[in-house]
Amino acid sequence: MELSGARILVDSLKREGVEYIFGVNGGAAMPIFDALYGETEIKLIPMRHEQGASHAADGYARATGNVGVALATSGPGATNLVTGIATAYMDSIPMVAITGQVFTHYIGSDAFQECDIIGVTRPICKHSYLIKNSDEVADVVAEAFHIAKTGKPGPVIIDIAKDAQMHETLFQYPETVDIRSYKPQVHGDPTQIAKAAALIKEAKRPYSLCRWWCRTCQRQRGTATTYSQNPDSNYRYVDGPRCISRNTSFGDGDARHAWILLCQLRFYRCRSCYCYWCKVRRSRYGRSQ
Repeated sequence: MELSGARILVDSLKREGVEYIFGVNGGAAMPIFDALYGETEIKLIPMRHEQGASHAADGYARATGNVGVALATSGPGATNLVTGIATAYMDSIPMVAITGQVFTHYIGSDAFQECDIIGVTRPICKHSYLIKNSDEVADVVAEAFHIAKTGKPGPVIIDIAKDAQMHETLFQYPETVDIRSYKPQVHGDPTQIAKAAALIKEAKRPYSLCRWWCRTCQRQRGTATTYSQNPDSNYRYVDGPRCISRNTSFGDGDARHAWILLCQLRFYRCRSCYCYWCKVRRSRYGRSQ
């Protein structure tokens, strides 16, 4: 059975387990919104402004760990997503931003509300796609979600031309995703880990500082920031009187472990630490640490 590109897009999002889409309607994305009408598995959250949609998708991803999805039309609708996309990129938040685009034969002709959103967002996203044919939709969605949530998470842009949304083709969703040029390294370097462990073992006052990355990385769910939710975890390397841990505001989880609570009151100890082991990617003001 042949389906429109917009219908394939919605069905592909359902295959990825998407429950909520935050968006603002517009002409270039109208077929997608029509395909969402009456959907029971995906709830569309209409926003008053596209910037709010991107921030809502960002917040949803932070709160749930799932990929946030924002939807907007072409031109100003797409560019209004930029701030939220940049925020997700800086904090490694999994997000897929879907934007409508003018008809394929109008791309590059300065058509009404036409904008090169791929070029605009290239420095602030993990990857971006421009879909010109409806038979590309399913494969692109599968790849976009794979890229957004694996390795170092981040936003991915899907820009889909209006004729690709309307044209009908056969729908077949890929069972697996294998991108030859994208093989993220998800395990730490054993040599570097051994060096860090040796420093901690020899330190007289070891102290660990964990940021948002420890929460966002799926491979580190059992480490510093989340062991507080599972006191019996095998990764309680900060347990005991010799070592305390401190989370930044972005790294705080459901902190109930005794040493997490204690270190909130004893943060001054870090001033006299002999070993200060940080898992910090970027400070709040952009300076690497």
